[in-house]
Amino acid sequence: MRARTLFDYPVLQAIGSALPLADATFDAAWSLGVLCTTPDQRELLTELRRTVRPPGRVALLTFVARESVDAEQPEGNHFPTTDRLTELVEAAGLRVQSWRSTADLPDIPQEWTRRVDAVTDALAERHGRSQTWQLAERQSNRIGELLAQEKVTGELLVLRHA
Repeated sequence: MRARTLFDYPVLQAIGSALPLADATFDAAWSLGVLCTTPDQRELLTELRRTVRPPGRVALLTFVARESVDAEQPEGNHFPTTDRLTELVEAAGLRVQSWRSTADLPDIPQEWTRRVDAVTDALAERHGRSQTWQLAERQSNRIGELLAQEKVTGELLVLRHA
């Protein structure tokens, strides 16, 4: 629940394909790095559309495969291709208002990088010997390799009701 601390917004932890929220509850929603970690991608997008009242917006940050990388992606990840992501968005009753590659975004400020490094170092010191931490590190490194090889890209979409 660090999002509440970081952003001072209400936070809900739930299964994305079955959000315990009424229809048209919010003006906007965001999903950062969730879509590519669930096999229920259409259901997640459908739930986001359902809980955002028209003409609300859904912001989506996800990794997208240039072509299928099923054999190369880390366990638990499901990187859609661009075509598949477009299909998922449309099937969920949404439309793309804007779509940008994260490579086109401004550089991350050095102060943010220093903070992330400090937190990562503290977590590694505390949890570095755990299997969970080691798995997360392997997965993170694999995603980094796929990004460096340009087999996967980070994409930022703003979606609206269709």
